[in-house]
Amino acid sequence: GEVTTIAGNGIPGNRDGDPTTSMVNFPFGIASDDEGNVLLADSWNSQVRRISFDESRTTLYAFNGNYGCVDGSAMFDAQIQTPFGIALAPSGQVYVAQTGGNRVCKIAQGNVDTIMMNGDGWFKNAHANNKAYAAPAGVVVNKNGDVFMIDSVHHKIRVLRFSPILDST
Repeated sequence: GEVTTIAGNGIPGNRDGDPTTSMVNFPFGIASDDEGNVLLADSWNSQVRRISFDESRTTLYAFNGNYGCVDGSAMFDAQIQTPFGIALAPSGQVYVAQTGGNRVCKIAQGNVDTIMMNGDGWFKNAHANNKAYAAPAGVVVNKNGDVFMIDSVHHKIRVLRFSPILDST
């Protein structure tokens, strides 16, 4: 096979464009959908970017680029801190592990919602919204919709099952 560049011109920055002009800054996680589009966790730009299926263009997919932890009813109004992991569910939802904000977000139908969080980074065995994670780095979703997350600081792999509501420790 042949290795080619499909996004990023080699200079850290934040710019949409074709493979030779687009700019990313510390890209980390990557996932692909059934149509061949690629989603990229553009960590230091606090954004998720989309690379078109034909690899001709990189564009903003979600988050406004401001460093923060703010959900949004519009994907471009939401804020994220250092996205690392990214996964696509079979249902089309996108999950993002936010290392800087100690949370995992779900992007669905144009909205961003936090599904796992507690910003202090200390683990509490409770309902998913009352849990603490430290530096979640990777995320994956299985065919049943269960969300698996790497809790880097606590040296654990965690899972959020939507039934029952408690996740494993």
